[in-house]
Amino acid sequence: MSKFYHSLESEKYFLSSLQSDQQIARQKARASAEQAITNLIIIVLAVAAGFYAIKSMPVWLPVVESSFHKITNYRYI
Repeated sequence: MSKFYHSLESEKYFLSSLQSDQQIARQKARASAEQAITNLIIIVLAVAAGFYAIKSMPVWLPVVESSFHKITNYRYI
């Protein structure tokens, strides 16, 4: 009887450890999915910012260029 009891206990322990392993695997999968979504959002925002910067280049490029010339005292030859 005691062997039977110990085998039941070991089976319960095995099943509970299997469930906890599955929970850990689910948590890791969820965390990696959340990280992938976050990375995708960052990439989309960076691309949108790049397109906006290129679209507004005629506005900000002369300002940056004149500031550069003022700071460096650069003159066209």
